[in-house]
Amino acid sequence: MKYLIMVLALAGCGEDTKHIVQCIAGCPGDAELLPVVGPPGADGEPGDTGATGEQGIEGVVGITGATGSIGATGPSGPASESGSDCTVVQATDGATIICEDGTIAPINNGTDGESGVIGVIDPCGAQATNGFDEILLRLHSGELFANYYDAARKRSGLVLIHPGSYITTDGTGCEFTVTQDLEVMW
Repeated sequence: MKYLIMVLALAGCGEDTKHIVQCIAGCPGDAELLPVVGPPGADGEPGDTGATGEQGIEGVVGITGATGSIGATGPSGPASESGSDCTVVQATDGATIICEDGTIAPINNGTDGESGVIGVIDPCGAQATNGFDEILLRLHSGELFANYYDAARKRSGLVLIHPGSYITTDGTGCEFTVTQDLEVMW
């Protein structure tokens, strides 16, 4: 069978068939035939792109670089001018500030302000039973503030009151009325 295939292969090759097959030990009987390697053929067409490979292992983080050097010191700014000394001279109506550069600043005393509280009103008179008597304060603006007492919490405070009827919280139960003109009546 080997010879038949070889004969067919040789029949199509022409006169140069002696270079295609070599015989081992002179080709007697059932000798084994070995192919002879010929010159390389032309390159074939490129094949399709293969599938993407698996993700490789993560690389090692590199070392931190050295700290850079400190930059050069910048130039100094321009020199400032020295300030001038000043003196305060007291006067009966205030004071005057006098500086070496010739600056003078007079400061006058202000006038006294008006009293904030112009009246104290004690509804029903002084009759507290617990040592704390609630009162009303009339301000210069005309407003009325009540000084109330919270016996349960033992504290007091001020509250702005308007026209209406009220009862003191100092334990006396005094009833009083504030009119539209902010007059207090009991």
